[in-house]
Amino acid sequence: MAAPATEFIRDGEDILAIVIRSTLNEPGLHFPTPKEYNLQVGVHIRPAGEVISPHIHKKIEGLVDLPIQEFLYVEEGRLKVDLYDRNEDLFTTVEVGPGDSILLLMGHQIELLEDVKIIEVKQGPYQTREMDKRPLKGNSG
Repeated sequence: MAAPATEFIRDGEDILAIVIRSTLNEPGLHFPTPKEYNLQVGVHIRPAGEVISPHIHKKIEGLVDLPIQEFLYVEEGRLKVDLYDRNEDLFTTVEVGPGDSILLLMGHQIELLEDVKIIEVKQGPYQTREMDKRPLKGNSG
């Protein structure tokens, strides 16, 4: 049996990450992220000739103090992602490769298994590495 096209990696009620595999190919618009997430990931699988009408997105009032989420799309190469739970303990590891995406919701470490080309999306503005990140407990890196 084939692996699911969308994988929710859970620790009890906590979702640590959502992996969207390149095998997702059902026609339509798919939002694998829960509707309350501040970073929404949509996958369009649509035929040539379809038109998405001109539009602009409305502002959402009161968006402050949101948890930071990070989305990675792997164009080339492979990576291993260690996922940590809310206590900052290693929970599991997942590999992602070309065409796969992952939405990171809690602590993580990434090891590049091959040369990679990754597109990253997260809330901004990006400050500096020192201001943007903090090490997990017991880790100085």
